[in-house]
Amino acid sequence: MKILDRTVLRSFFTNLILWCLVISGLIIISDIFSHFDDFFNKGTTANPVAAIASYYTFFCLRLVDFVLIFVILISALNILINMFRRNEVIALMALGVSPKRILVPIVAAGVFCSAGMCWLRESFIPNRIVKVSAHPDFFTHKNDSVKVIPTYDQWTNLKIDGESIPARGDRIDKPLFTLPAPRGVEPRVLRGGAAVWQSAAPGRSGGYLVRGVPNLTEFFAEGAIDTAGNTRNGAPPPPHSSPEMADEAPPLSSLPGTGNEAGHLPGSLPEEAPGETDLNAFDPESILVYAPGEMPGTAPDECFVVCGVPPGFLAVGEEEWSSYTSTAELIDALRCSSLPYKPLELQSLIHQRIMKPVSDLFPILLALPILFVYKDGNPYKRGAFAALIAALYVGVCYLVSFTGRGNLPPSLCAWLPIILFLPVTFWLFRELENS
Repeated sequence: MKILDRTVLRSFFTNLILWCLVISGLIIISDIFSHFDDFFNKGTTANPVAAIASYYTFFCLRLVDFVLIFVILISALNILINMFRRNEVIALMALGVSPKRILVPIVAAGVFCSAGMCWLRESFIPNRIVKVSAHPDFFTHKNDSVKVIPTYDQWTNLKIDGESIPARGDRIDKPLFTLPAPRGVEPRVLRGGAAVWQSAAPGRSGGYLVRGVPNLTEFFAEGAIDTAGNTRNGAPPPPHSSPEMADEAPPLSSLPGTGNEAGHLPGSLPEEAPGETDLNAFDPESILVYAPGEMPGTAPDECFVVCGVPPGFLAVGEEEWSSYTSTAELIDALRCSSLPYKPLELQSLIHQRIMKPVSDLFPILLALPILFVYKDGNPYKRGAFAALIAALYVGVCYLVSFTGRGNLPPSLCAWLPIILFLPVTFWLFRELENS
């Protein structure tokens, strides 16, 4: 590595760290006053200083994804402005160093920062989503878990509940699964000591490996249960005999397919038409709960519940999960349709995540050449103009993201700002040769 590269990189990362400390410090100071009582009230069981340090460490992880694009731009512009102010650029160009060569270490540092943020966004933060999204009470009371937010699986209508989810977000403690059932039939409830999340794999659906089920043999006396509530070796559960359930259940003659609309007597079923299936028959292609031993890899005292709702979603909710989960989990959510997101909304989030490393790097590719191409002698005026162009690009990104969602194809929403500004960038880099 040459002296030029070492000098530029040292200045870049020094500026980057200082600006990160300044911005995060201002935000933390303004935020800590709104949570002062949470950290110093009499009910706290943890050291307030330790709680503040833990909370704001994860709080800054939420900020870095938003401010990274601005910190990289400010640091890069600050280096070049100072080099112009001290006439270092003129000296380097007199020695035969081209403007593009001067920009190489700055762009390389930006690529490194963008790649690091990509790792944080796709690996580090999703594995700590409970702590990243936690309220200060989580840190002031030394909690190791959070309460479960009851949620329905949109694909199977399975209701997932439980006592708590640990901070690492890999299981549900004391889970409670309410299985879907036909109208007028009492839903079956599966309880357990713990439900460990298993991601989908080739030949196996994603879901929960449930352990500690009371009366396990009795619950699965008739084998696996499908999404309609039917069991493998028996008839569906009998209707509930309570007056409330009887009042809610519609008369048999009003149900479609009972034969009343075709001239049959109420309660009598017509002959089965070719191609029709018995709604009360077990469907081996739609198994919801596998009995012990039916799912490969399960122990004799374990069962498996097919589900597409991960523990992180149950811990933090819809908005927080979509913001801090990984792109791979967003793609899984789009495939299984278990979570309450519209397909177009998920597609937009996925495309924006894929383009995020490029979006974080593009402002410096757009702004830095302006310092060489723009011929005004004042370096601060050049820097202000470059920052204005970069801010225009960022503004177009947010404008397209908020207004184009639902009106434009998801891929176009992610690519449109770059498509609009890419010709300008190519022109600026070509003009560097003449500067």
